[in-house]
Amino acid sequence: MRRLIKKTVLISVCLLIILSFALNVGAKVQVSDYVIPISGELEAECPNAVLYCDDREQYLYSKGASEMLHVSAFAKLMVGAVALELYADRLDEKVLITNELLEGSSGLVIYLEKGETLTIEQLLHATLMGGANDAATVLARLYTGNINDFIALMNEKAKEAGAVNTVYKNVTGLYADGMTTTLYDQIKIAKYAYSIKGLTDITQKDKYIIPKTEEFTIRTVLSRNHLVSTYRDTRYKTEGVNGLCYGTTGESGDVLLVSAVRNGMTYFMAFYGGGISETENHIEVYNDATSLLKYAENGFGFVKVLSKKKLISEITVKYNTTVDTVALVPEDDVTLYLPLDLDIEKDLEYNVIVYNEELSAPVSEGQAEGQVIVKYDGQEICRADLITKNPVSRNKILYVLDRIEEFTSSRRFIITLIIFVLLLIVYVLISAIVHHRMKKRRRKLR
Repeated sequence: MRRLIKKTVLISVCLLIILSFALNVGAKVQVSDYVIPISGELEAECPNAVLYCDDREQYLYSKGASEMLHVSAFAKLMVGAVALELYADRLDEKVLITNELLEGSSGLVIYLEKGETLTIEQLLHATLMGGANDAATVLARLYTGNINDFIALMNEKAKEAGAVNTVYKNVTGLYADGMTTTLYDQIKIAKYAYSIKGLTDITQKDKYIIPKTEEFTIRTVLSRNHLVSTYRDTRYKTEGVNGLCYGTTGESGDVLLVSAVRNGMTYFMAFYGGGISETENHIEVYNDATSLLKYAENGFGFVKVLSKKKLISEITVKYNTTVDTVALVPEDDVTLYLPLDLDIEKDLEYNVIVYNEELSAPVSEGQAEGQVIVKYDGQEICRADLITKNPVSRNKILYVLDRIEEFTSSRRFIITLIIFVLLLIVYVLISAIVHHRMKKRRRKLR
């Protein structure tokens, strides 16, 4: 009987002690670094404008860039890009112009005539440099004979480029219901077009000669993009610009899509709704383009916003006799393309998230214990893991004393103690009863 009671008490106490030392394991937090577009201070004249730095994958200026717009003359760039991909090995191929190939072409044309012969390369120059609708229509019908098949391919290429808000209904850019885009989409399409071998070789030319054909004398195609040509206007030609397209319609006004390389950096710009400035008599899309390019070149640079050597925060550490805290620093240096006049101390906001209010030694060097979120002008521009800068060892005596103190003040210990006392009382009572019975039995035996 006594052995049974002792075993019961011992087992109960051991189980409660084991439960008291159980630890909770937290889930690992995944953190991804990214950059959010930043708008600059310069105000474009066009109602819709956007500037993008390709090397940093960052928008440096944005005005109405997400607004739904008509595709307009931007369509000509997609026609040229798709056609150049399709016919890259057939540029010297001669195309006999027929009424069927020309059907539906109107607006700006180079006056292609039935019975004359041009090469695919000549048609591409007329489309991309001169914005010729008849040349674009012929290139599209060469695909399968059905222009709708080519338009479907244009829409497919747009989606592949990530231009999810862009829908083409024709190859001319003339107004059509439901033919939509955004300037953000046009930047993605410009990047796709820029990647096609030979395209900027065409769009950066200022002049192209199409020799005499059976039905027409020599054609001179002059670039409509004043950033690469001085034939129509000498005010805007800019070094490093290599296209991409310009056009205008009554509904959209002037539209311009630009690629440029300056100081080793590649930029894309898009403008919509431009006209002639009433006060200064300049062409708004070209004036905006030159201004924004200077803004990007002179106003932006590489700024280190996080350094792995810089203390960001601290966390209290227990079980060590020499240190009370451990420093948290960024896991890596983070350098972003930002305005050069930015004041890091005043203009950047650092928000710190720590996973635990207190750590228990030992702590390893490089242990992920939080995040830092960097904001500029209220927008998040990056985030990074915060790691422990130095290791912290554990003092075993402090650890044991703390665990004892924690255990003895815990609810479990109190319950254990109560159970132990109750069991002890039961044990004493049972012992007393057994002892009393044995005493009575001895008396009877006497």
